[in-house]
Amino acid sequence: MLRLADGTLVLAATDLTNHLACAHLTQQRLAIARGERSKPRPAADPHADLIRNRGEVHEREQLDRLSVECGGHIDLSREVSPYTCDGLEVAALATAEAMRGGAPLIYQAQFFDGRWQGRADFLRRVPVASTLGNHAYEVLDTKLARQVKPQVVHQLSLYNRLLATVQGFEPAFADLVLGDGSTVAIDLRRYAALHRHVVRQLERIVAEPARPTYPEPVEHCAICALAAECRARLIADDHLSLVAGARRDHREHLVEAGLPTVLSLAQAPQTAAARPLSSERFALLHQQAALQVQSRISGSPTHRHLLPAGAAGYALLAAPSAGDVFFDLEGDPYVGDGGIEYLWGWWTAESGYECVWAHDATAEKAAFEQFVDRMGELRVPYPDLHVFHYAPHELSKLRSLSVHYATREEEVDELLRGEVLVDLYAVVRQGMQVGEQSYSLKKLERHHGFRRLEKRVQEGGGSIVAYETWLETGDAELLEAIRAYNEERPRIRSGPHTRRLREGRGRRRDRHGHLARGRRPRARHALRARTHRDLARPEPRRLTARRRPNGAGSDQVRRRRGGDCFVAKGVARAT
Repeated sequence: MLRLADGTLVLAATDLTNHLACAHLTQQRLAIARGERSKPRPAADPHADLIRNRGEVHEREQLDRLSVECGGHIDLSREVSPYTCDGLEVAALATAEAMRGGAPLIYQAQFFDGRWQGRADFLRRVPVASTLGNHAYEVLDTKLARQVKPQVVHQLSLYNRLLATVQGFEPAFADLVLGDGSTVAIDLRRYAALHRHVVRQLERIVAEPARPTYPEPVEHCAICALAAECRARLIADDHLSLVAGARRDHREHLVEAGLPTVLSLAQAPQTAAARPLSSERFALLHQQAALQVQSRISGSPTHRHLLPAGAAGYALLAAPSAGDVFFDLEGDPYVGDGGIEYLWGWWTAESGYECVWAHDATAEKAAFEQFVDRMGELRVPYPDLHVFHYAPHELSKLRSLSVHYATREEEVDELLRGEVLVDLYAVVRQGMQVGEQSYSLKKLERHHGFRRLEKRVQEGGGSIVAYETWLETGDAELLEAIRAYNEERPRIRSGPHTRRLREGRGRRRDRHGHLARGRRPRARHALRARTHRDLARPEPRRLTARRRPNGAGSDQVRRRRGGDCFVAKGVARAT
């Protein structure tokens, strides 16, 4: 939002995104524009900086490609910064002049109609009659994401509407180049009515006096500049969102029942109720809050075991084997067309920590094959071994990579059918409660007295940021830091973490006094052999046909393309 000298508020695509994401954010941005509060102090966020830098690189790569395809371009990114009414008008005039001149491609095109402004990544010339002459333009934008998100459709709809005011013609489609290089043609006509509704809704909100809002946690918090101050308020208010597992509808029911804080929920009598929450759900939330309050008062970790349930919790935890494997992957979603699992690490009692590096698609395939083959080797002397991981990522990647590379399909299927992989996160979430706001592995470390020795990766924004920095600098010490970071993760699972879970399994008895045993559920991830082989066959290229309005020009076909981004650097193994 930008407030002009005459008091007019100029809105932009970002304001639409904020409005859809969080009502509190819209009100705070409105207060900043009106001068009723200060801007938030920027916080250091290495991961946000990484995403921004990656986005800029992606945009420049597409500029180079599109300029060649279209036969040149005009770059308007160096025009006057549009932070005033005059600046907006000058930048919009430069865009209009470039359009009238028939530039084949316009980069960073600025629009302004007096109330709304937008800056499209690209305008591409098309052979359609308009007020400009025998040509018109269509919007083409770039995003680092690998799928189309709803807020992006609203952004493109806004650009398209502003474009129509300049050329007297509103294209039916806009193109979006995703982070994997594929281009998606979006039929904006399908979303026009919804877009108009959202626009009117936001215009009405900014025209009215400020509304009281509360910073309810939403997905947007992860990238919001106000996240720190909102988090501080939640803590100060002892908000129910701090209770692990308390969804927003749960919190609403608890507030209606007169339990608006973590402390009040923790101190509620066992006989209390918060209908329509079930008594079981209320009891879980009540105990979770009590554990968290006890932990923050004492400063010590707290936990309790849940009653055994068939095929859940501790029943998922297999009996120990001398060949058990503790497995962890490090991945970077921004490398190549679909991300890469660049470090495969696992620990066994026999061999200790082993790892395989993979810096490109060829090496990733080799690392995947080496890991699967290694598991096959270990299962010969230890047929009862299990592969432990935390959260579904590792299992999901084994399955998807076997299909993607069309290799080791039967071996992976055998691991899934044999229920060899065990998700310790599922064991924890279903078998016990801990006095933490999150059940992440990092939060559980203090419950086992585990202290990490590797600090550089943690303090520098995480393994993805460290790996991206290595890609830019080639600093070998960074790779060693990532390796040390990865080595510690399987070690905590192989040592105190799993040992405590197994001790809990041995102690827990159900209401009838039976030990917490049960048949582990069949792996829902295992596919029928024939189906798995069918999926592993190379798929035909997926095509997105792009239509031209009024039959002008030939249909263009966009391919979702794959391919390697780096020259294969081979496979290195450390033991």
